[in-house]
Amino acid sequence: MKQQNLKYLPMLAMLPAILVGTITMALNNVSAMIYLQNLICFAVLMLVTHFLFKNQSRFRQWQPTMLIVLSVFALLATFFSTEVEGVQRWIALGPIQVYVSAIVVPIIMIAVWRLLQQGQTLRALTTIGCVTIILALQPDASMVTAFSVVSIIMIWQKLTKLPKVIAVSLLVGLSASTWIFLDTLAPVAYVEGIFEWVSAFGVIATIIGSVALVLMVIPFFLYSPKKQQLLAICFGLFYSLILLSNSVGHFPIPLMGYGISPVIGYFIAITWLVNQLRTAANDNSFD
Repeated sequence: MKQQNLKYLPMLAMLPAILVGTITMALNNVSAMIYLQNLICFAVLMLVTHFLFKNQSRFRQWQPTMLIVLSVFALLATFFSTEVEGVQRWIALGPIQVYVSAIVVPIIMIAVWRLLQQGQTLRALTTIGCVTIILALQPDASMVTAFSVVSIIMIWQKLTKLPKVIAVSLLVGLSASTWIFLDTLAPVAYVEGIFEWVSAFGVIATIIGSVALVLMVIPFFLYSPKKQQLLAICFGLFYSLILLSNSVGHFPIPLMGYGISPVIGYFIAITWLVNQLRTAANDNSFD
């Protein structure tokens, strides 16, 4: 039982970053309605996931095509929402602005991985191409770059030389275009600039903040299940690139900065990892 409970530890890797961000926002007199959202979202998601794990041995395996169709429609819906200085990344749900790609890209990564495992390489490539184009049109340089890099890694061994050159050229070209035509949105202090706020409290706070951010990517490298190791590593690399992009541009810092969409997206990825570990543990018990 204790060994089985240890499988939940990766899910707690996101908590330090959320706590550091919450405390930092509170100390900078940000409204409680803002700085408590990430923490409340984390608590709710933990309860929901615990209920699902407790009441079924494995999550329902949705068909990759269905996941992709729903995710792509969600991304396309951003173009029918309010434009902010030429940028269309959000859908307004009442007072909440949903950063759609932060939620659906992890889902798309899982779906693409399943397609590749099923030998449906062309469908996986089509999905990657369509999603990357949509992200580039929003535009979202950080997300395009991170998604392109992990996509190249996932498809690398599945393609022969010419298709590989074409796919990589397309993804690199789209990524480059988003950096050339970078959006000019002003950063929000408690979103893109949250780490600067943390660093303003001194060296110790900077170290604590840095460690908290590193912790969120470690589980994907440390706990990667053998049969799903490449996707787990891709998730780790994906979030590492998202974090690093903040050092070269005004991009959101997931978990630490305000925004429940990155919290939900990260939770989808880390829950996938935990479910894979539980599945592997259950399979081994019958060996």
